Amino acid sequence: MSNITIFILILLLSGCANPSKRSEAKTSMEIADPLIASIETYKLMNGAYPSDIEDLQLSETIINELNSHGIDYKTWNDHARYAVSFKIRGLMSSPWCGYGSDNKEWQCLLK
Repeated sequence: MSNITIFILILLLSGCANPSKRSEAKTSMEIADPLIASIETYKLMNGAYPSDIEDLQLSETIINELNSHGIDYKTWNDHARYAVSFKIRGLMSSPWCGYGSDNKEWQCLLK
């Protein structure tokens, strides 16, 4: 294996392969759980996803935790779909993780 190949491999693995990054992602996902549950409950009660996080009337504690982990919420104009996402901070490329109404599972990608 050439030195260039090894270097590229190290760069690619530095994000998600790093145990501390996986741990940080898992923590952020757990912090986002109440947000996702609230979004789904809102849709059941109102027939559409909320326009904004403020529509959910989450506690200040939950809002502060979401903000401290850079967790964002976005809905499409028709309010039929949404996404919750965050970036994991690091020295190399920042892995991005997202949860969406289409697949209802977390997916993490390297940028």
